[in-house]
Amino acid sequence: MPACRYWCDLQGHRAARGLAPENTLAAFERALEIGVSTLELDVAITTADSVAVVSHDPALFRAIARDAQGGWLRRARPADPVADAGAGQAYDVGRLNPAHAYRRPFPEQAPRDGQRIPTLASDLYANEGARRRGRAVQHRNQGLANRPDDTVTARPLSRCC
Repeated sequence: MPACRYWCDLQGHRAARGLAPENTLAAFERALEIGVSTLELDVAITTADSVAVVSHDPALFRAIARDAQGGWLRRARPADPVADAGAGQAYDVGRLNPAHAYRRPFPEQAPRDGQRIPTLASDLYANEGARRRGRAVQHRNQGLANRPDDTVTARPLSRCC
């Protein structure tokens, strides 16, 4: 059998949001399980403590965020995840709100209760298998001077083959 002549970059958008809760460690694990070569994720820099967090939206999205009592948010909370990394830990982002229209395109997404908004550092170093995968990182804070490379301790992700 001849060797493959072309390489395909299989990207997991927001990790594997069609299969697991978007931009969570569970989604990154699922994406690696199915063999993606690049993990696409969104990064915001928190304004209070300058931590890079993995979040698509500058506000908690009520289609994915539940409070500590398990109740779905009734409206967006603009400052929570990007004001303070610790504030984002108070919300469970491990499933889609079944009553929200955002759920419709993702009928196969498996809930993973207990997922929190991860920091970029926790994503980069959580899974040994991810160290050899690429990442497409999108910076989501408009108007902030902070950069993700200012907030993540430099560590090698993999050794050369």
